[in-house]
Amino acid sequence: MSPAPFPNVYVLRTAAKEGSCFICSKITPSLLLTAETGLAATPAAKDWFYCCPAHAKDPTALTCLNPPAPPKPAVVEPPPAKRNTTKKTTKAKKGDEGEASDKAASPEKTDSSGSNPAPVEEKPTLPSAPSEPQGPLKYALHRSLYYLRESQYQDKINHQKALEMAKRFPSVPRSLPKPR
Repeated sequence: MSPAPFPNVYVLRTAAKEGSCFICSKITPSLLLTAETGLAATPAAKDWFYCCPAHAKDPTALTCLNPPAPPKPAVVEPPPAKRNTTKKTTKAKKGDEGEASDKAASPEKTDSSGSNPAPVEEKPTLPSAPSEPQGPLKYALHRSLYYLRESQYQDKINHQKALEMAKRFPSVPRSLPKPR
């Protein structure tokens, strides 16, 4: 059996002109191109066809080779204000005698003036790394759809070869031969 004329890797793009879906014939601007060199927008794409977004998401028609990463939920830390208020209320209850012992016991928690407690240090949050662009979504066709695309491509090549062969054949005589 001959090797495949193009790999089963397609890139989803949006076309300037709408066309009918290869599978269901709905009008759609979405287009699948073969991705041979990684740059699917090049004229070297051997195969392309329109595919509606419903079939692009359908796992029975197309398999996504590089699915987009799900968004990471933001980490929310509890506000540190609750911790400070509880310390202030306990200090108020202890009175003047308790304040002197608290200041001596924990000098780093008090402010330079000595009356207000210093804010509790928050854990430094790592800056979210900018998500690297994964590029366009790549898909692999189901084997039956890929077979149809291969056979259509081969039919197109055979038709072009037949037209070239027809140019080399001699022409048909245009006039009737003269009787003797």
